Amino acid sequence: MSLRLNDKTKVYTNFPTKIPNLEVAPLLFISIVENAFKHGVSATQHSDISFKMEVIEDEIQFTASNSNFPKTDTDKSGSGIGVENLKKRLNLLYPEKHEFHSCLNDGMYIAEVKLKTK
Repeated sequence: MSLRLNDKTKVYTNFPTKIPNLEVAPLLFISIVENAFKHGVSATQHSDISFKMEVIEDEIQFTASNSNFPKTDTDKSGSGIGVENLKKRLNLLYPEKHEFHSCLNDGMYIAEVKLKTK
């Protein structure tokens, strides 16, 4: 992704320094990360991308927020199934132990996953 970024794009991260021994499905959050870069970077405008993870006991909260530069109808650079696949995986792997929310807020797209690992 560093090849796509220019000086107008800022990426912020906030991850815990100590993480308890929790098991999480591999690549569970990858769709959210990919979408943040796919829809949150502009070649000409200032862009912000932020990733935050909080771990409290057996609960993980992962939040991604990014500037919103929606793709046009003519842009066929993806299938558009990443978030739907994430929802299906969460339902299969963490039934009744997860929440997924996404919204547009003040020009920023925000996606949040909360899940209990036990």
